[in-house]
Amino acid sequence: MSENKKLIPKRRFKEFENADAWEQRELDILADFSKGSGYSKSDLVSTGEPVILYGRLYTNYETVIRDIDTFVNDISNSVLSKGGEVIVPSSGETAEDISRASVVDSTGIALGGDLNIIYPKAQIDSTFLALTISNGNQKKELSKRAQGKSVVHIRNEDLKKVLLVFPKKEEQKLIGRFFCSLDQTIAFQQRKLEKMKSMKSAYLSEMFPAEGERKPKRRFPGFTDDWEQRELGEVADVRDGTHDSPKFVDNGYPLVTSKNLTSGTLDLTDVSYLTQEDYDAINQRSRVDKGDILFAMIGTIGNPVIVENTGFAIKNVALIKEDKVPNKFLLQLLKSSVFEKYIKFENAGGTQKFLGLGTIRNFKFLSPSKEEAIQIADFFSNLDQTIAFQQQKLEKLQNIKKAYLNEMFI
Repeated sequence: MSENKKLIPKRRFKEFENADAWEQRELDILADFSKGSGYSKSDLVSTGEPVILYGRLYTNYETVIRDIDTFVNDISNSVLSKGGEVIVPSSGETAEDISRASVVDSTGIALGGDLNIIYPKAQIDSTFLALTISNGNQKKELSKRAQGKSVVHIRNEDLKKVLLVFPKKEEQKLIGRFFCSLDQTIAFQQRKLEKMKSMKSAYLSEMFPAEGERKPKRRFPGFTDDWEQRELGEVADVRDGTHDSPKFVDNGYPLVTSKNLTSGTLDLTDVSYLTQEDYDAINQRSRVDKGDILFAMIGTIGNPVIVENTGFAIKNVALIKEDKVPNKFLLQLLKSSVFEKYIKFENAGGTQKFLGLGTIRNFKFLSPSKEEAIQIADFFSNLDQTIAFQQQKLEKLQNIKKAYLNEMFI
């Protein structure tokens, strides 16, 4: 009885709450196995016969592969899909990554080399099998079996020894349909987010003057004057944080560095802490106030953010205090292709990128009147809030899926 309890997931669909415990068998007796035939990226063409290479499972992973966007000229001597088989990459960069599986939905698709092919027998649903290999205890088991260092490998012989834990096929199918539906919702939200980001990118290119121009293509009504050239150091108070190595303590004031500026957000989950004395010393020169802009000067340069909360000091991070041009406008400017080009040209680092304070102050850009700058800033601020909201919705869906995977598989 205690063994059976171990084979019951935490969460089941209502109609299966009182059903039998799941069974456990070696995959070898539940499926047949094969290998794909050799193709590489060099064989790909823009149009032709559809093919799946093992890299697809890393760059564009899907539980069920329905649309193919990679092609080769000839598949006459290839291993072709029958529809419903499960493919697992036989090589990858890490043991954790290699344990992933997808169902090939269509027939007649060439299956490239470095793919293990599993043909489930009647009692196993293909989608359920792909999900459990990618997420259940089977994932951990395969990760342990992976061999190699810089490149790791999984063979069919390893897959055959996997202990598959599974319910009756009706429950398998319901689990598969549930996660396919959830994946479609996540994919829709992902496309929605990407569309918003693309829209913002288009607006940035049209609402800031192109190279050699003095006016943008798209403007708010009532504004017709040329934009004027400015230097960042003329229109804003530009500083940086400490370059010293202060003493760290277990608890105190956070010290923000470049690593804490990621994708337009200030992340304080991984910081070192300063004493009151060191915090005060840094703030005498570079006090951070609400509404200031921070962006990274070392490593991954950029990732500008407007400060919403204070109570921390900065190191190797640029600090911009608003003066003649609204910081919300400067924030979008620092995210634009104009500043990206400047970074690439002026970067003073070798293996580690670095942008000096003087170089930042000397950044030349075109600026509109303050009234137009405010309207542009408000427009992009609202757009950024919408994008952040859509990002949060995507992350929530991804977390929901992760929670369900943990509870619905053994």
